[in-house]
This record gives sequence, C-alpha cells and structure tokens, in this order.
Amino acid sequence: MRAAARTVLASTIYPLPTYEGGDMDTCPNGCDLTGGPIPEESQHLYGGKTHFSRRVGYYDMTQDRTVSWSCPDCGLTWPR
Repeated sequence: MRAAARTVLASTIYPLPTYEGGDMDTCPNGCDLTGGPIPEESQHLYGGKTHFSRRVGYYDMTQDRTVSWSCPDCGLTWPR
C-alpha cells in the first residue's frame, strides 16, 4: 500500500486556532508555540487573534485536510 502524500505547511502564517479541551498555544509537551504578533490592522483577517502560531501542520492531499501537527522545538508530532 502506498503511503499518503503529505505536504508540510509552515504554520507561522496561520493564526492560533482554538479547540475544545486544549490550549493550542502549547504543544502536548508544554513548549510555547506562540509566534510573532499579528499587526493590529490585520487582526480582523485572522478572527481577532493577536499572534501567529509556530506549529507545523501536515496536510494530506488525499484526505484534503491537516492530519497532524508538529512542534518545531521538541519535534513531537500529534494528531489533529
């Protein structure tokens, strides 16, 4: 069976998403993934978020979605 094709996306261009039950500002190991500030005049384009994320997303083209995240500090990868 052929492995699904993956493309790594630089997550520094995406604002921090939130999800129920977890804080997306940190990886599961506790590393701070808060990136640089989003300019105030552009924050409305990012849902009011104030900072970018340093989290790296792994996108599966066959599923057409992000399937996992990775921490640039500790290297941990966890499912979406």
